Amino acid sequence: MQELIVKHIFDLDDNMYEVKASIQEAIKKYDVVVTDDSVKDAKQMMASINKDKKVFSDKCKEFLEIVEQPIKDFKARRKDIESLYDDSRNRLKVQVDKYDAEKLERIKFIVSEYRNILCDEKSIDHNAITIDDLVMLTAVTSSNTVSSKTKQAIEQRIAIVEAEILRARLEAEEKAKRDREIAEQARIEAEERAKQREIEQAKQYEIEKQKAVEEARKSALKETITESTPAYQAYDEKPISEPVITDDGKRIFTITARFEVKAPSDTPKETIKSKITQLMNKAGVPDIKSIEVC
Repeated sequence: MQELIVKHIFDLDDNMYEVKASIQEAIKKYDVVVTDDSVKDAKQMMASINKDKKVFSDKCKEFLEIVEQPIKDFKARRKDIESLYDDSRNRLKVQVDKYDAEKLERIKFIVSEYRNILCDEKSIDHNAITIDDLVMLTAVTSSNTVSSKTKQAIEQRIAIVEAEILRARLEAEEKAKRDREIAEQARIEAEERAKQREIEQAKQYEIEKQKAVEEARKSALKETITESTPAYQAYDEKPISEPVITDDGKRIFTITARFEVKAPSDTPKETIKSKITQLMNKAGVPDIKSIEVC
């Protein structure tokens, strides 16, 4: 590359000091005290000062434009050459950025595979462990393996998620246990209430049944005394006993009946009793306590 060489034969020769001295002398006349009588003249002096300043400034600008032009041209040439460097660098940057992007994609794949293996071992969802901030050029070694620092970061994140999962599981189990205990207590209380209702109903039923039996007994006894007791009792009649009342409130009656049956004189009494029993059974009277044949 050709080395830059600049020849600068540049020296300003001006009479600024003389101009300054003359101006200082000229403006002495403006050192006045402003009064009502001199205020008008003071304003005119201000206008004259502004005019003289503009003349001086315009002259300086005109000279600077001439003097600065070579500098402006030099800056333009410098910028043109610097653009050559920028263009060359930008072309390289496009390729470097593309290379880095492709490399980062490969690194992301390697890091995510490592993350997935650890997650599968712990039965953790892959998406629960973020790795975007870990994907960088230093995340993978030159042999395409995950760096120890990146491994440690991933393992720490998995440990945190695993602890959260365990905590959530324990909380869920504790809640389920409390729910089961509440449900079991509710079931026991419901069964106890149902059992208590059954006991109360059984007591009430027993009371009503005893009451019905007692009323039936009293009614039967009254009927027996009223209807069955004659004015006098024969010596061969059995004494009247208290009626028998069943559990369902019904009364058991004892019925005595006499039948005359014609049969051969040599017919055994047991045969006659058997025939009579069969006839009574057919008639719907199966419960015969005794039959006497005379």
